[in-house]
Amino acid sequence: MAPLRNQTMFTSNKLGLIVVIVAITATLTACAAPRGGTRDEKVADVHRMRSETLNLVYAQVPELKDVIAEAPGYGVFSGISTHTIIMSGSNAYGVIRDNTTGSDTYMRALKLGAGLGAGAQTVRVIVVFHSAQTMKDILDHGWSLTGRAEAAAKVGSVGGGKAMVISLPGLSIYRFTQTGVMVGGALEGAKVWKDTELN
Repeated sequence: MAPLRNQTMFTSNKLGLIVVIVAITATLTACAAPRGGTRDEKVADVHRMRSETLNLVYAQVPELKDVIAEAPGYGVFSGISTHTIIMSGSNAYGVIRDNTTGSDTYMRALKLGAGLGAGAQTVRVIVVFHSAQTMKDILDHGWSLTGRAEAAAKVGSVGGGKAMVISLPGLSIYRFTQTGVMVGGALEGAKVWKDTELN
């Protein structure tokens, strides 16, 4: 009977490990949301995140300041990227600024920072819109990246190689950690949509 008992213990321990991993991952992704108890507090937290992210990025890659200022608009997102032995992904929140009107639209996102290596880390994402129509389409209808679209993406570098940029029709995506510049991983399955609570 010993082998059966050992097998039962192994199965139980394995199930327990999976439950723990799922719980941790769920907790981390749930944390990827604006802080605050009211709408105004959450909006203020999104604005704080945007300012903090832009300051970090401009310190690392100063030329992006002009790129963002001259673009029709840009988005800034913050999220938790998770990668465990059984799952990976990311959950994020952010804001898109229309540089022409000065208006802000608050957004939610999935997988903008996915695939960035083992463990969990806070990821900041900047989306620069080169086309006002592309920005309008995303604000009106959301955005979902398919495998075919990702295959057509072009990867380059900026800041003397300090940062990589993923270029897609009408927009460019830059991904950073809180401590420096880092880009990597797949974007397939990335989705962006309006935050119904904050808008």
